[in-house]
Amino acid sequence: ERFFWPDVPARPFYVGILTWLHLFGDQKYDNVIVLQTLILALFPVLMYMLGTKIGGWPLGLCLALLTAFRDVNSNASAWIASSVTYSKLFFSELPAALLISLALLLAFRWKRQANPPDGSALLLGGVLGAAALIRLQSAVLVIVILVFALIVFPDRKQFLKGSLFLVIGFLIVLSPWLIRNYLATGGLVLDNPISQT
Repeated sequence: ERFFWPDVPARPFYVGILTWLHLFGDQKYDNVIVLQTLILALFPVLMYMLGTKIGGWPLGLCLALLTAFRDVNSNASAWIASSVTYSKLFFSELPAALLISLALLLAFRWKRQANPPDGSALLLGGVLGAAALIRLQSAVLVIVILVFALIVFPDRKQFLKGSLFLVIGFLIVLSPWLIRNYLATGGLVLDNPISQT
């Protein structure tokens, strides 16, 4: 059905992920939740890796355990809470957090390498672009990471080259969606304005 043509659906990347999960889960809620949980199980792993980059394995282990216990606690308290996001619901917060954690891990990798390869910054931009297609507010991280990179990289040539590749990666991921929305609406729209109120 041409993906809600000519409307602009909110959170297009997450809608696409849910479409594939429903396809592989045979349209059964329990199967889809198991598949989503398997994907979200990468979240503690990424937090462990991020923690080890910041403060060694003890911090990594603590972050991984806190992330895992957060979901266990949310699942246990969901029946008495009114606004809880956890792995058994189809909300975009956890997938966005998963991609943001991956982006931060890639940003640390970009920072710690003496001569960062262009592919590292390009991949970082692509992950931030995918996060923005799940939660538009994630796009702010491009500016935040570029400001920190300006502070961290003493070599301006290295900073400019990496920043250029980061922005290119971001735009490569967003441009098909921007083109689709331009053809559908006649304007540059990234997300459904109603979802941003």
